[in-house]
Amino acid sequence: MVPSIWPEYLGRTVLEAQYVGTPVIASNVGGIPELGGDIFLVEPGGREMLKAEILKVLSSEDRKSKINEAFTEESVCRQAKEIYNSVYGHASR
Repeated sequence: MVPSIWPEYLGRTVLEAQYVGTPVIASNVGGIPELGGDIFLVEPGGREMLKAEILKVLSSEDRKSKINEAFTEESVCRQAKEIYNSVYGHASR
């Protein structure tokens, strides 16, 4: 969730969430809308709209499944190992 009220030029948090397949709820400001993908846009400061989008995402079994899969112990360890390998070369167990 990125409920910014100021323009985000890149929205790195959005990109990171998309990388692991997590749906994103973000403000319709700056460069965020142009990132594309699974982003639910809300108007900055629109608390009721933000609340409605959060409830919509949480009530969707497909979206909850994506969130749960992105943060399993196995997937987090695999991603950490991939990052380690990309920085330091091949890692042993």
